[in-house]
Amino acid sequence: MFLSKYFQQQRSIARQAMLTLSAAFFATQSSIHGADEMHSNPRILILNSDSDVERYEQVKSAFTSTIKSDITEIDLKGKWIDETVIEDAILDDRPDVIYCIGINAYKWAYQLAEDRNKIVFSSVLNWERLKLRGNTFGVSNELSSAMELMTFLYFFPNIKKLGILYSKSHNQEWLTRTTASAEEVNAAIVARPISKPAELIPALQGLLTEVDALWLIPDPIVLSNLKAVEEIFRRCDAVNKPVFAYHESYTKYGAVIAISADTPTIGRQAAVLTQDLLSNKKIKDTVMVAAGSDVVLNLKQVEKYRLKLNKNALDAVSKIIE
Repeated sequence: MFLSKYFQQQRSIARQAMLTLSAAFFATQSSIHGADEMHSNPRILILNSDSDVERYEQVKSAFTSTIKSDITEIDLKGKWIDETVIEDAILDDRPDVIYCIGINAYKWAYQLAEDRNKIVFSSVLNWERLKLRGNTFGVSNELSSAMELMTFLYFFPNIKKLGILYSKSHNQEWLTRTTASAEEVNAAIVARPISKPAELIPALQGLLTEVDALWLIPDPIVLSNLKAVEEIFRRCDAVNKPVFAYHESYTKYGAVIAISADTPTIGRQAAVLTQDLLSNKKIKDTVMVAAGSDVVLNLKQVEKYRLKLNKNALDAVSKIIE
Protein backbone atom coordinates (compact mmCIF):
# COMPACT_ATOMS: atom_id res chain seq x y z
CA MET A 1 0.00 0.00 0.00
CA PHE A 2 2.82 2.39 0.91
CA LEU A 3 4.56 1.79 -2.41
CA SER A 4 1.35 2.30 -4.34
CA LYS A 5 0.70 5.64 -2.66
CA TYR A 6 4.31 6.69 -3.09
CA PHE A 7 4.33 5.88 -6.79
CA GLN A 8 1.04 7.70 -7.33
CA GLN A 9 2.60 10.66 -5.56
CA GLN A 10 5.65 10.50 -7.81
CA ARG A 11 3.46 10.48 -10.90
CA SER A 12 1.58 13.48 -9.53
CA ILE A 13 4.88 15.26 -8.90
CA ALA A 14 6.00 14.53 -12.46
CA ARG A 15 2.75 15.91 -13.88
CA GLN A 16 3.02 18.97 -11.68
CA ALA A 17 6.62 19.45 -12.83
CA MET A 18 5.47 19.54 -16.44
CA LEU A 19 2.78 22.10 -15.58
CA THR A 20 5.38 24.13 -13.72
CA LEU A 21 7.68 24.00 -16.74
CA SER A 22 4.91 25.30 -18.98
CA ALA A 23 3.95 28.03 -16.53
CA ALA A 24 7.56 29.04 -16.02
CA PHE A 25 8.12 29.27 -19.74
CA PHE A 26 5.16 31.54 -20.42
CA ALA A 27 5.91 33.65 -17.38
CA THR A 28 9.49 33.97 -18.50
CA GLN A 29 8.42 34.94 -22.00
CA SER A 30 6.45 37.83 -20.52
CA SER A 31 9.30 38.97 -18.32
CA ILE A 32 11.73 38.78 -21.20
CA HIS A 33 9.76 41.23 -23.27
CA GLY A 34 9.58 43.64 -20.37
CA ALA A 35 13.04 43.35 -18.82
CA ASP A 36 15.06 46.54 -19.17
CA GLU A 37 18.39 44.94 -18.32
CA MET A 38 18.23 42.35 -21.08
CA HIS A 39 19.37 42.48 -24.64
CA SER A 40 16.47 43.25 -26.97
CA ASN A 41 17.34 40.02 -28.75
CA PRO A 42 19.26 37.64 -26.46
CA ARG A 43 21.80 35.41 -28.17
CA ILE A 44 22.17 31.70 -27.54
CA LEU A 45 24.96 29.45 -28.80
CA ILE A 46 24.23 25.72 -29.00
CA LEU A 47 27.24 23.41 -28.89
CA ASN A 48 26.03 19.98 -30.00
CA SER A 49 28.49 17.15 -29.31
CA ASP A 50 27.21 15.16 -32.28
CA SER A 51 24.07 15.84 -34.32
CA ASP A 52 24.09 12.22 -35.50
CA VAL A 53 23.22 11.05 -31.97
CA GLU A 54 19.44 10.77 -31.88
CA ARG A 55 18.96 11.77 -28.24
CA TYR A 56 21.09 14.89 -28.77
CA GLU A 57 18.94 15.95 -31.68
CA GLN A 58 15.79 15.26 -29.68
CA VAL A 59 16.81 17.56 -26.83
CA LYS A 60 17.97 20.22 -29.29
CA SER A 61 14.66 20.10 -31.16
CA ALA A 62 12.69 20.40 -27.92
CA PHE A 63 14.95 23.25 -26.78
CA THR A 64 14.70 25.28 -29.99
CA SER A 65 10.93 24.77 -30.28
CA THR A 66 10.45 26.05 -26.72
CA ILE A 67 12.74 29.07 -26.71
CA LYS A 68 12.48 32.00 -29.10
CA SER A 69 15.80 33.79 -29.34
CA ASP A 70 18.66 34.35 -31.73
CA ILE A 71 20.26 30.88 -31.85
CA THR A 72 23.55 29.80 -33.43
CA GLU A 73 24.55 26.14 -33.50
CA ILE A 74 27.95 24.46 -33.85
CA ASP A 75 28.02 20.71 -34.45
CA LEU A 76 31.11 19.18 -32.88
CA LYS A 77 30.79 15.70 -34.40
CA GLY A 78 34.04 14.19 -35.54
CA LYS A 79 37.45 14.08 -33.87
CA TRP A 80 38.97 17.15 -35.46
CA ILE A 81 37.45 20.42 -34.35
CA ASP A 82 38.72 23.83 -35.41
CA GLU A 83 39.05 25.54 -32.06
CA THR A 84 39.00 28.97 -33.65
CA VAL A 85 35.43 28.43 -34.87
CA ILE A 86 34.25 27.92 -31.30
CA GLU A 87 36.40 30.77 -30.00
CA ASP A 88 34.99 33.16 -32.59
CA ALA A 89 31.42 32.12 -31.77
CA ILE A 90 32.03 32.78 -28.06
CA LEU A 91 34.38 35.76 -28.08
CA ASP A 92 33.11 37.62 -31.13
CA ASP A 93 29.38 36.83 -31.06
CA ARG A 94 29.26 37.18 -27.25
CA PRO A 95 26.32 34.80 -26.60
CA ASP A 96 24.32 35.37 -23.45
CA VAL A 97 23.95 31.64 -22.87
CA ILE A 98 25.90 28.66 -24.21
CA TYR A 99 23.77 25.51 -24.28
CA CYS A 100 25.95 22.39 -24.27
CA ILE A 101 24.50 19.08 -25.41
CA GLY A 102 26.70 16.18 -24.32
CA ILE A 103 30.03 15.99 -22.51
CA ASN A 104 32.23 16.99 -25.45
CA ALA A 105 30.31 20.23 -25.89
CA TYR A 106 30.57 21.01 -22.20
CA LYS A 107 34.33 20.48 -22.17
CA TRP A 108 34.76 23.03 -24.96
CA ALA A 109 32.53 25.56 -23.25
CA TYR A 110 34.29 25.11 -19.93
CA GLN A 111 37.64 25.66 -21.63
CA LEU A 112 36.75 28.67 -23.77
CA ALA A 113 33.82 30.49 -22.17
CA GLU A 114 34.32 33.66 -20.17
CA ASP A 115 32.76 34.42 -16.80
CA ARG A 116 30.08 36.58 -18.40
CA ASN A 117 28.89 33.62 -20.53
CA LYS A 118 26.29 31.55 -18.72
CA ILE A 119 26.57 27.83 -19.48
CA VAL A 120 23.63 25.40 -19.53
CA PHE A 121 24.30 21.70 -20.08
CA SER A 122 22.22 18.57 -20.60
CA SER A 123 22.60 14.99 -21.85
CA VAL A 124 25.72 14.39 -19.74
CA LEU A 125 26.00 11.10 -17.86
CA ASN A 126 27.06 11.40 -14.23
CA TRP A 127 27.14 15.19 -14.26
CA GLU A 128 28.50 15.25 -10.70
CA ARG A 129 31.94 14.45 -12.14
CA LEU A 130 31.97 17.76 -14.02
CA LYS A 131 33.96 20.77 -12.98
CA LEU A 132 31.40 23.51 -12.46
CA ARG A 133 31.79 27.26 -12.29
CA GLY A 134 29.54 29.84 -10.73
CA ASN A 135 28.04 30.56 -14.16
CA THR A 136 27.22 26.90 -14.89
CA PHE A 137 23.74 25.34 -14.74
CA GLY A 138 22.22 22.19 -16.13
CA VAL A 139 19.61 19.46 -16.35
CA SER A 140 20.52 16.02 -15.07
CA ASN A 141 20.43 13.19 -17.57
CA GLU A 142 19.40 10.79 -14.83
CA LEU A 143 16.20 10.50 -12.86
CA SER A 144 16.17 10.63 -9.09
CA SER A 145 17.60 7.34 -7.86
CA ALA A 146 14.90 7.25 -5.17
CA MET A 147 12.23 7.48 -7.87
CA GLU A 148 13.85 4.65 -9.88
CA LEU A 149 14.15 2.49 -6.78
CA MET A 150 10.53 2.99 -5.79
CA THR A 151 9.41 2.19 -9.32
CA PHE A 152 11.32 -1.10 -9.32
CA LEU A 153 9.77 -2.07 -5.98
CA TYR A 154 6.31 -1.01 -7.08
CA PHE A 155 6.46 -3.23 -10.17
CA PHE A 156 8.13 -6.18 -8.43
CA PRO A 157 7.10 -6.28 -4.74
CA ASN A 158 9.00 -9.52 -4.05
CA ILE A 159 12.35 -7.95 -4.93
CA LYS A 160 14.05 -6.87 -1.71
CA LYS A 161 17.78 -6.97 -2.43
CA LEU A 162 19.21 -5.08 -5.37
CA GLY A 163 22.80 -5.59 -6.46
CA ILE A 164 24.86 -2.76 -7.96
CA LEU A 165 28.27 -2.79 -9.62
CA TYR A 166 29.94 0.61 -9.65
CA SER A 167 33.22 2.49 -9.69
CA LYS A 168 33.93 4.86 -6.80
CA SER A 169 35.39 7.47 -9.14
CA HIS A 170 32.11 7.81 -11.06
CA ASN A 171 29.25 6.82 -8.76
CA GLN A 172 30.22 6.95 -5.07
CA GLU A 173 28.01 9.99 -4.34
CA TRP A 174 25.09 8.45 -6.22
CA LEU A 175 25.46 5.18 -4.32
CA THR A 176 25.49 6.93 -0.94
CA ARG A 177 22.21 8.71 -1.70
CA THR A 178 20.59 5.60 -3.15
CA THR A 179 21.56 3.40 -0.20
CA ALA A 180 19.96 5.89 2.17
CA SER A 181 16.78 5.91 0.06
CA ALA A 182 16.64 2.11 0.12
CA GLU A 183 16.87 2.00 3.91
CA GLU A 184 13.83 4.28 4.18
CA VAL A 185 11.65 1.72 2.38
CA ASN A 186 13.10 -1.43 3.95
CA ALA A 187 14.92 -2.45 0.80
CA ALA A 188 18.59 -3.36 0.63
CA ILE A 189 21.35 -2.28 -1.73
CA VAL A 190 24.30 -4.66 -2.02
CA ALA A 191 27.09 -2.89 -3.88
CA ARG A 192 30.44 -4.04 -5.19
CA PRO A 193 33.00 -1.48 -6.35
CA ILE A 194 35.43 -2.14 -9.17
CA SER A 195 38.32 0.07 -10.25
CA LYS A 196 39.03 -1.49 -13.64
CA PRO A 197 37.12 -3.61 -16.19
CA ALA A 198 39.15 -6.73 -15.37
CA GLU A 199 37.48 -6.85 -11.94
CA LEU A 200 33.97 -6.98 -13.40
CA ILE A 201 33.30 -10.72 -13.66
CA PRO A 202 34.67 -11.76 -10.23
CA ALA A 203 32.66 -8.96 -8.58
CA LEU A 204 29.51 -9.90 -10.51
CA GLN A 205 29.78 -13.58 -9.65
CA GLY A 206 30.00 -12.85 -5.94
CA LEU A 207 27.23 -10.27 -6.08
CA LEU A 208 24.70 -12.53 -7.80
CA THR A 209 24.80 -15.01 -4.91
CA GLU A 210 23.50 -12.32 -2.52
CA VAL A 211 20.79 -10.41 -4.40
CA ASP A 212 17.36 -10.79 -5.99
CA ALA A 213 18.15 -8.65 -9.03
CA LEU A 214 20.92 -6.57 -10.59
CA TRP A 215 20.43 -2.82 -10.98
CA LEU A 216 22.49 -1.72 -13.97
CA ILE A 217 23.57 1.92 -13.69
CA PRO A 218 25.54 4.14 -16.10
CA ASP A 219 29.16 3.53 -15.17
CA PRO A 220 31.95 3.57 -17.79
CA ILE A 221 34.16 1.19 -15.80
CA VAL A 222 31.44 -1.42 -15.41
CA LEU A 223 30.02 -0.97 -18.92
CA SER A 224 33.39 -0.57 -20.59
CA ASN A 225 32.42 -2.20 -23.90
CA LEU A 226 29.79 -4.34 -25.61
CA LYS A 227 31.45 -7.58 -24.54
CA ALA A 228 31.15 -6.55 -20.89
CA VAL A 229 27.45 -5.77 -21.34
CA GLU A 230 26.77 -9.12 -23.01
CA GLU A 231 28.69 -11.00 -20.32
CA ILE A 232 26.73 -9.31 -17.53
CA PHE A 233 23.42 -10.36 -19.05
CA ARG A 234 24.65 -13.86 -19.86
CA ARG A 235 25.73 -14.52 -16.29
CA CYS A 236 22.58 -13.01 -14.80
CA ASP A 237 20.43 -15.13 -17.07
CA ALA A 238 22.36 -18.28 -16.16
CA VAL A 239 21.29 -17.91 -12.51
CA ASN A 240 17.80 -16.50 -13.26
CA LYS A 241 18.52 -13.07 -11.83
CA PRO A 242 16.60 -10.22 -13.50
CA VAL A 243 18.37 -7.06 -14.62
CA PHE A 244 16.86 -3.61 -14.09
CA ALA A 245 18.37 -1.01 -16.43
CA TYR A 246 18.50 2.73 -17.03
CA HIS A 247 17.81 2.73 -20.77
CA GLU A 248 15.54 0.89 -23.19
CA SER A 249 18.50 -0.26 -25.31
CA TYR A 250 19.32 -2.87 -22.67
CA THR A 251 16.01 -4.66 -23.12
CA LYS A 252 17.39 -6.26 -26.27
CA TYR A 253 19.98 -8.00 -24.08
CA GLY A 254 17.32 -9.15 -21.62
CA ALA A 255 16.64 -6.34 -19.14
CA VAL A 256 13.29 -6.88 -17.41
CA ILE A 257 12.54 -3.19 -16.99
CA ALA A 258 14.20 0.03 -18.09
CA ILE A 259 13.49 3.45 -16.60
CA SER A 260 14.95 6.51 -18.26
CA ALA A 261 14.48 10.25 -18.36
CA ASP A 262 12.24 11.53 -21.14
CA THR A 263 14.62 13.12 -23.65
CA PRO A 264 12.37 15.87 -25.08
CA THR A 265 11.41 16.92 -21.55
CA ILE A 266 15.09 17.46 -20.77
CA GLY A 267 15.35 19.80 -23.76
CA ARG A 268 12.30 21.77 -22.61
CA GLN A 269 13.67 21.99 -19.08
CA ALA A 270 16.96 23.34 -20.45
CA ALA A 271 15.01 25.95 -22.44
CA VAL A 272 13.06 27.11 -19.39
CA LEU A 273 16.29 27.26 -17.38
CA THR A 274 17.87 29.34 -20.15
CA GLN A 275 14.91 31.71 -20.19
CA ASP A 276 15.17 32.15 -16.43
CA LEU A 277 18.85 32.98 -16.75
CA LEU A 278 18.14 35.50 -19.50
CA SER A 279 15.56 37.11 -17.25
CA ASN A 280 18.07 37.28 -14.39
CA LYS A 281 15.83 35.14 -12.23
CA LYS A 282 17.31 33.58 -9.13
CA ILE A 283 18.04 29.90 -9.83
CA LYS A 284 17.22 27.70 -6.84
CA ASP A 285 18.78 24.47 -8.11
CA THR A 286 21.98 24.77 -10.13
CA VAL A 287 21.28 21.39 -11.72
CA MET A 288 17.66 20.37 -12.24
CA VAL A 289 16.49 16.78 -11.86
CA ALA A 290 14.97 15.32 -15.03
CA ALA A 291 11.18 15.73 -14.76
CA GLY A 292 9.71 13.15 -17.14
CA SER A 293 10.30 9.40 -17.40
CA ASP A 294 9.83 6.47 -19.77
CA VAL A 295 9.17 2.99 -18.40
CA VAL A 296 9.76 0.03 -20.72
CA LEU A 297 8.64 -3.39 -19.46
CA ASN A 298 9.99 -6.59 -21.01
CA LEU A 299 7.08 -8.94 -20.37
CA LYS A 300 8.91 -11.85 -21.99
CA GLN A 301 11.61 -11.69 -19.34
CA VAL A 302 9.07 -11.21 -16.54
CA GLU A 303 7.43 -14.48 -17.53
CA LYS A 304 10.76 -16.23 -18.09
CA TYR A 305 11.95 -15.47 -14.56
CA ARG A 306 8.44 -16.03 -13.10
CA LEU A 307 8.53 -12.68 -11.37
CA LYS A 308 5.56 -11.46 -9.36
CA LEU A 309 4.36 -8.39 -11.23
CA ASN A 310 2.09 -5.78 -9.72
CA LYS A 311 -0.58 -5.48 -12.41
CA ASN A 312 -1.64 -2.09 -11.03
CA ALA A 313 1.72 -0.72 -12.12
CA LEU A 314 1.03 -1.33 -15.80
CA ASP A 315 -0.68 2.06 -16.13
CA ALA A 316 2.74 3.65 -15.67
CA VAL A 317 4.35 1.72 -18.55
CA SER A 318 5.31 3.64 -21.66
CA LYS A 319 6.08 0.53 -23.71
CA ILE A 320 5.59 -3.21 -23.28
CA ILE A 321 7.78 -5.80 -25.00
CA GLU A 322 5.87 -9.05 -25.50
